[in-house]
Amino acid sequence: MLDSTHIGEPGEGTEEHPITLNGVTSFEMESFLTILSARVWAGPPDLTEDGWAAALHIATMYSFRDIRNYIIKYIDDKKFYNPVRLIEMASKSNVPKWIQPAYLSLCMKPEVITPEEAARLGFPIYTALCRIREQVLKKGLSGVMQKGRVSV
Repeated sequence: MLDSTHIGEPGEGTEEHPITLNGVTSFEMESFLTILSARVWAGPPDLTEDGWAAALHIATMYSFRDIRNYIIKYIDDKKFYNPVRLIEMASKSNVPKWIQPAYLSLCMKPEVITPEEAARLGFPIYTALCRIREQVLKKGLSGVMQKGRVSV
């Protein structure tokens, strides 16, 4: 089926011996390929939030810079992710510009951080956010902001 010396061992690329991409799920690859083909023909594809996150992961992993930038811009424009999901995506796909606004959003939301959110964030981040939320309650937002960043 595929006989290039650049794709791996002889016989790889057949239905019996497919090419394996370690660390890539079929959902991630399908989401990435959906974006890759839809960009050319039909505009943004109709993917779920998880689909966009999966495609971003693949674009980052394999250094598809233009596609990565396209996905980041799409996510920035849509603003459909909750802060915890943005933090997870930013960490997994190296998008640091999403982290500070997501932390601020979590600090300012009127509801408490849920146990599920805390588990997803991890204990060190959760406790830091709780400290900031406590300071905001005590001092108000202006008391914890320094140079546009939250500081405790």
